[in-house]
Amino acid sequence: MARIGSVSFGWVAMGLLVMVSAEVLALITWNMGIRDFLGPLWFVVGAAWHRVYAYVGPVIFPLALFTGLHLYVTLRLVQTYRKGCLDAPTRLYRTFSVIEVVAPAFGFLGTTLSLVEVMANIDPGLGQSEMLKTLLNNSASAFGSTVFGLVLSIAAYLTREVFENFLLGKKA
Repeated sequence: MARIGSVSFGWVAMGLLVMVSAEVLALITWNMGIRDFLGPLWFVVGAAWHRVYAYVGPVIFPLALFTGLHLYVTLRLVQTYRKGCLDAPTRLYRTFSVIEVVAPAFGFLGTTLSLVEVMANIDPGLGQSEMLKTLLNNSASAFGSTVFGLVLSIAAYLTREVFENFLLGKKA
């Protein structure tokens, strides 16, 4: 059977079929009156997304991608550990090392972009106290992206250390 990377074509086709089926089912149920239930749910999801985006800013996308990659690699290492295989592929450990370095960089990039955006939108006609108030009210995404990047980096470091040193016994 044809393969796409390490996944067989059958699994990819099955995933696409499930996705399309879910979309068709959502469209059908939306027209049958279930939108009264899904409407508030959609509102809650949208409000949560708006809040997360306000605190992290535009770098939420690469940081979310690295978070997903971290979870995937962790699951692969758990599978390796459960099989009793003590030789985990070193590329899995290298993935954690990359996340450790790149996540804080994206966090700092988000901080810089958010602060530039806030500074560019400050009205020069305002007084000092109004400018400071505008800066403080709009700086949450600047510092939120740094926190997200640092937490992700620390999580990658700790996960790598736990698997490499304790569970799989790479170091004494």
